[in-house]
Amino acid sequence: MFAAFRALFKSKLFTGALFSLLVVSFIALGISGSNQGGGGVSNWVIKSGNRAVDAPEFKRRFDAEKKQLEQQNGPISIEQVAINGLDQQVLHVMAAQESISALSQKQGIQASDAQVATELRKNTALFNQITGQFDQQAYAQRLAENGMTPTIFEGLLRDDLTNQHLASGMAAGLRAPRIATAWIGAYYLEQRTVSMFVLDPSKVANPAQPTDAELAAFLKANAARFTKPELRMLTVVNFDPAVLQSQAKIDPAEVQKRFDFRKESLSKPETRSLLQISATDAAQATDISARLGKGEDPVVVAKALNRPITSLADKPKTALPDPKIAAAAFALKDGESSSPIQATLGYVVIKLLKTTPGVTADFASEKPKIEAEIRNQSAQDKVEEQVQAYDTAHTAGMSMTAAAAKAGVTAVIIGPVTAQGVDGMGKPVPGATPELLKTAFAQSTGMDSEVEDAGKGVSYTVRVDKVIPPVLPPVAEIKPLLVQLLNARKTMDAIAARAEALRDRIKKGETIQAVAASAGAKVIALPALDRLRAGQDPNVAKSLPRDLIDKMFSVGPGEAFLADAGPPRTIVAHMDSILPGDVSKVAQVTEAQRPQLTAAIFRDMQAGAQTRAVKVMKTKTDLAKARNAIGVDTDLAAKADGKPAPKT
Repeated sequence: MFAAFRALFKSKLFTGALFSLLVVSFIALGISGSNQGGGGVSNWVIKSGNRAVDAPEFKRRFDAEKKQLEQQNGPISIEQVAINGLDQQVLHVMAAQESISALSQKQGIQASDAQVATELRKNTALFNQITGQFDQQAYAQRLAENGMTPTIFEGLLRDDLTNQHLASGMAAGLRAPRIATAWIGAYYLEQRTVSMFVLDPSKVANPAQPTDAELAAFLKANAARFTKPELRMLTVVNFDPAVLQSQAKIDPAEVQKRFDFRKESLSKPETRSLLQISATDAAQATDISARLGKGEDPVVVAKALNRPITSLADKPKTALPDPKIAAAAFALKDGESSSPIQATLGYVVIKLLKTTPGVTADFASEKPKIEAEIRNQSAQDKVEEQVQAYDTAHTAGMSMTAAAAKAGVTAVIIGPVTAQGVDGMGKPVPGATPELLKTAFAQSTGMDSEVEDAGKGVSYTVRVDKVIPPVLPPVAEIKPLLVQLLNARKTMDAIAARAEALRDRIKKGETIQAVAASAGAKVIALPALDRLRAGQDPNVAKSLPRDLIDKMFSVGPGEAFLADAGPPRTIVAHMDSILPGDVSKVAQVTEAQRPQLTAAIFRDMQAGAQTRAVKVMKTKTDLAKARNAIGVDTDLAAKADGKPAPKT
């Protein structure tokens, strides 16, 4: 919608002298910069006025752009660069940037040396950490690490500052005319009233039973839909610790040994929460102790005496900072305060807030966990032994089944199964895991796979015994389904044909009420609806089919049309009226849309400004040199351009 309104601003009003004045303020694609005064640069890739970008600078900036894209999309090869035209895109963008900056420079509009210096000194990373002054050596070193010189970087910075100031200044004064957004408001709030009725299978005759020839033709036309997928018969050997856990023998002495080893870590010691006030000397500590003993708040006491107070929460005795403090804390009862304590670092007084009793690990509660751990470990060890025994026997020439038996494992038959893990009837096949199926459908008939890891300690090996190719079933096998689907298709075709005939009658002048009555249908009058509500009101989306909403806003007044109501139903509708929206609401939408249209106009002017600058400055580019700079050779360039490589 915006495109139509924006076309108004692409007139001669915005070309010529006025446009030349505006052109320098619009830069959309990042900072610019070049080897200024590049008339003597012979290795130029881009040349605009007295500015030029040489091959090394093009490569540096191209690599920076490529690196940014790779952070979002993964590695990008030089071949992908050439085939997808990334080299040409970057070249054209840089040419537009250089043209804008060249025109700005020609007209004498540039950031001053003082502004560039001020901007440089905003970067604290370039300051000496000792003197606090701007460090020229650090500045040059940082630039060298990024393949730049102060001259190049300051040129980039100057262009960036120039474009930022001019663009922000012009954008601040740009505002879309109210008449333009008024059109948008009128468009979105235009009221449309529709009458409609629905044709469903009850409004057409039941189709005749299809013949075998019709069914055969229908099956052939939809072969991809009805073809049964490839099935495979598999022999599988699973090495699963879960199967072996019940066989593990538990030694009570081992259980007790593990518990004893972990008892201390499983237990929780008694902890204390307390407040500690430091005193300057014994006398002050005595005063603090006395005041706390009278029930004064420790925080108030510490603040009154200007002494530090420390909170220690849920600390075991071993975690308290001083042995004397720990002894006193664990001798107090909740709410009690201590006498003065002469600790290592001076006098302190503490108040005990809370005691949390310790918890001793209980053998009875830990025993089941330890036994389960032993069973699992024993089963894992047994699986490793089985895999080793199987590998040894199988390598010696035994078949999969015999080697499995030698290892104490039973081979099982799975299938027929599809690559999706279901049988020929679409039911899940037990034991057909995604990992197993991936292996099975990647190998040939009669091959035994390696022992594969399925995760969680489980391993498996699989052999494909038989492959049942995809097959299109005969009509007789799926006749009921074919009859049902073909009849549904005939019904839909009949509804569509009748809907078109009824619509054509309305177009010829019959009322929708008369046409609906002849079809045994009831006319529904939809309340007036505008585009804004149709797009934002969830109740509209729930009550009206999407196709109907789209169609009703694309036809003219008095027009009859059809819309899909969801198979097999079709809507026959008539556009009764199209009326202007409420004036007050149009005004609200007008103001709400102005920023969006302003931004759209500004983007168009940016693009137009760059095009104009390229033309005014007669900017030139050398694609061959650009490609050579980034490593696109002659053969690859020819392939990207769809031309035969030149003969050497």
